[in-house]
Amino acid sequence: MFINSFNYFRGIAIVFIVAAHCYEISGWWINTFPEKVFCALITGGTALFVFISGFLFHHVFYKKFNYKNFIAKKFKNVYSPYLILSSVPLVLYVFVWRSGPFGEYFFNLHGNFYLEYIRPFFLYLWTGGTLTAYWYITFIMVVFLASPVFVKFIQLPRSIQVFGILATLAVAMVIHRPVFNFSVFQSVFYYLPVYLFGIFSSMNRNFIYTRLAGKEIHLFIPILILAIAQVAFFNNWGNFHKPPFVITVPDINIVQKMIMCIFFMVVLQRLENRHVYLLNETASASFAIFFIHPIVLEILLRRHFVAPTKTLGILSWAITVCCLTGVSYIIARIFKRLLGDKSRLFIGW
Repeated sequence: MFINSFNYFRGIAIVFIVAAHCYEISGWWINTFPEKVFCALITGGTALFVFISGFLFHHVFYKKFNYKNFIAKKFKNVYSPYLILSSVPLVLYVFVWRSGPFGEYFFNLHGNFYLEYIRPFFLYLWTGGTLTAYWYITFIMVVFLASPVFVKFIQLPRSIQVFGILATLAVAMVIHRPVFNFSVFQSVFYYLPVYLFGIFSSMNRNFIYTRLAGKEIHLFIPILILAIAQVAFFNNWGNFHKPPFVITVPDINIVQKMIMCIFFMVVLQRLENRHVYLLNETASASFAIFFIHPIVLEILLRRHFVAPTKTLGILSWAITVCCLTGVSYIIARIFKRLLGDKSRLFIGW
């Protein structure tokens, strides 16, 4: 059942996610057109994680799918670390400091006990607003809860599956990602085509590998074109965020990332029978790095840290990405050694 290349894919996906969170702290001023195109390629790495999750849902869980066991496992390995690691900032924000990230949206300091404490507590918990990237956990748990729908999707004729992916993609391109990633259900509808595409790619992986082997450049060209178009026509080198029913430009970053998923599938297939130590270690600790890097990032930002290499431009960013990923990995490794088998409950690894 183990696919080595997809293990490596997880390692690359987490580096993309960490990398997109390092622009500010690295002190890299993104001004030139090539820099913006590069950032359009890097930003949006969450889609890679979602694609992998969809792929593994079919590859690992579908044949012996048991809803109760599936949800219990996801609660233990995904939601439990989220609850534990969110608890300290949650208590600090709500009950000690009475302020926190996006406090103007969560707090009402002139209301009753419910408005001042209960409401912000559950809003932070529901939206994942406590720390950078934690919104992903509440969103993906809703996706997991809806897994019987994806079982039915797998059983549909291929033509209907393709139509479903294209229809949901059209919706995603219109609604965009939610403002500040607060709306869990908007995130679900936005990433739905990516998750379905992951399932579809698992079902047809032999066809993909056979037909696209050696054609990586043919996949990379549309990826690059879409990134250039995003910057040139929409003046946007990051993610597209807006309220769902406000009509603006189409979100083409999600299309770019879906093609990128196939690109990495084909490229990494070349490494299926090779052991790449750095990729393997990063992949093994990928979920722990996901949970820990926002905490490290929050500490550095609160101390107004800016990389001392900021005059190096993109190199400053690259150094910061390596440092943040490395420090998060080291912390994860320490926790794993101290906690043993229980570490998965605390850090997801």
